[in-house]
Amino acid sequence: LLGDAFQALAGGVEAGAERVHGLLRVRSVGSVPWAMVPPGATGLGGSCRVRAMLDLRQPGRLPLVAPSVLAADFAAMGDQCRQVIEAGADLLHLDVMDGHFVPNLTVGPDFARAVAEPIHAAGGVVDVHLMVSRPAEIVGLFAPVADPITFHVEAEPHAHRLPGALREAGCRPGLARNPATPVEHAAVLAAELDVAH
Repeated sequence: LLGDAFQALAGGVEAGAERVHGLLRVRSVGSVPWAMVPPGATGLGGSCRVRAMLDLRQPGRLPLVAPSVLAADFAAMGDQCRQVIEAGADLLHLDVMDGHFVPNLTVGPDFARAVAEPIHAAGGVVDVHLMVSRPAEIVGLFAPVADPITFHVEAEPHAHRLPGALREAGCRPGLARNPATPVEHAAVLAAELDVAH
């Protein structure tokens, strides 16, 4: 994951603030190992809808909790999303897998729309993680309901274009990388990111 890579680039983590490569690293629990935002970020940044993500700069508590909706009972998804947010989860993580970039096949934009309503109503954040080939082709399907959208650097041939496109769509851009991918492939985009997995 990027955590170790950014730590290596920064030459270590500063005491207390946990800044990594100029970004704030926030440890978390569940399916999202950590998230980060630029330390000087203020306000909603244009059309971004993210509410709770702003608190990542100065979280009231650590660790932040980001459970995956894939662990929920699909027959009671709305209720379980509300219960998890009310119990203290900071955001709910939605892994979108296409059966091509990764072998599993999970959920699509219709599911994201269905779970976004109870998550947002309960004050939570919908964290969409696209584990798909060519994510730029489908971000528009998820942008209306996603807060951050994370894509894999290996999956997008024009990865440098996607953070700006995500911001224009009203989302916070995020990046993930597979462990075998050289950190340099992800590090060049660090200044453009609000979230990393």
